[in-house]
Amino acid sequence: LQRRSSEDTAKAFAYFKQAYDEDPNSSAVLNELAWWHLWRAWLNFADRDELKIVANYARRSSLMDSLDARSYCYLGFVEILEARPQSAIDLFRQAIDINPSFSLARTGLGSAKALLLETRDAIAQLKEAMRLSPFEAYLFHNLGEVAAAHTIDENWPAAVEAAERSLSLAPNYFYASYLKAGALARSERRDDARHEVQLFKARHPEFERKWIEWIPFRDKAVNERMIENFELAAR
Repeated sequence: LQRRSSEDTAKAFAYFKQAYDEDPNSSAVLNELAWWHLWRAWLNFADRDELKIVANYARRSSLMDSLDARSYCYLGFVEILEARPQSAIDLFRQAIDINPSFSLARTGLGSAKALLLETRDAIAQLKEAMRLSPFEAYLFHNLGEVAAAHTIDENWPAAVEAAERSLSLAPNYFYASYLKAGALARSERRDDARHEVQLFKARHPEFERKWIEWIPFRDKAVNERMIENFELAAR
């Protein structure tokens, strides 16, 4: 699953399903299946059917083992993707109370704080997540969230730096590239911004405006501002 290719993801699911067939009450198996479906939900812009599956597996896991932090963390991400970042915070804090070193729960808490526009706390939590797990396979996502928080604050140099670090790990991560282009434009680095837009369009020809519009920020003016930043870069 960590390789993130379609082929490997399918193989991962087959192994998880085999494990489930052998032990359907294992909290470890239930959490792995929850994570697998959560990843698919995220890639498909908060697919409701996938999120229901995630919630089902995560809740069952918490009944099997109430001290497994992963189930609370995954339920927190469900709340985020269902546009309820405030309610996600308690779930992430439960996960952290159980396992203070659980970097993914810190990532989730940071993301929720950013969506609520509490950017100072968001950046602190995301940086703590990266400190706890500096070689995390999904580090590109953490850095993209940091870039988003700096974009909200209009700290353009910091947004560019975080986005570039994200893209160095995952060159095809559309969100980091989108934010980088906008931050470059707002920094008056117009040639660099146009170049980033060209890269973005070459890598993401299927891009639609709704990819940014759906992000559940507390104030939808943030979404519009991000879109304006990118459109400025494209001029």
